[in-house]
Amino acid sequence: MSEVSDRLAATELRAGLEGLRIGNEIVVVEETESTNDLVWKAVERGVPEGFVVFAERQTKGRGQYGRQWESAPYLGLWFSILLRPALTLAQSPKLTVQLAEAVAATIADETGCAATIKWPNDIYVSGRKVAGVLVEGRTASDGSYVAV
Repeated sequence: MSEVSDRLAATELRAGLEGLRIGNEIVVVEETESTNDLVWKAVERGVPEGFVVFAERQTKGRGQYGRQWESAPYLGLWFSILLRPALTLAQSPKLTVQLAEAVAATIADETGCAATIKWPNDIYVSGRKVAGVLVEGRTASDGSYVAV
């Protein structure tokens, strides 16, 4: 009899994502200060849009206004995605709202639970925060906008 692991596995996370922009390359780490930091380092190596880093634990996750937080190990999904949207840095604030709306809609579609947004980036279900969206954007050397 095979055992089911509660640990994240990149191959399982990639399953069903073939041909999609997000998830073309997925890395899972046991622990990191911040998944955003790992994605920014990967940007320097030239990884493509859709690169994702998951962590079983973050010790210095970032939130709004520079707030830091630590995640409980193995008790959530802590991840960052590299995006290269057709936006300018000046247009980038709307990306946070669009992503928060997409997360809330996906939660509702997949679970049947009503998900609400505490503007601009926190997702709530039954009065409890279940997700947060933080977008960090930069202008790349080629002038394009890069978001994590």
